[in-house]
Amino acid sequence: MGQRTHRIAAALGAGFIASVAAFAPAASASSRVAVAGSVPSWARSAAAVGAPSPAASVQLTIFLAPRDRAGLAAFVRAVSTPGNRLYHRYLTGARYRAPVR
Repeated sequence: MGQRTHRIAAALGAGFIASVAAFAPAASASSRVAVAGSVPSWARSAAAVGAPSPAASVQLTIFLAPRDRAGLAAFVRAVSTPGNRLYHRYLTGARYRAPVR
């Protein structure tokens, strides 16, 4: 990502966090747990550009790592390979999120 993209993403992220914090119930310091690696290096308070407007709309896209990266890669190959029994049989969002059996 370019530096400008990082600044925009940081501003949006900071705005989202500020918006959520404004409506979230207050938590005591003892009830908070930091999850290692959960905050990207560019998303820090120094990057904040100000409080968002209460009327502002924020759109986010969050990408999470798949539970079974190798299995997902194999499935993608299968649905993309003509002649494979799974060819063009794509997963629905619900099926992708369902527990692995």
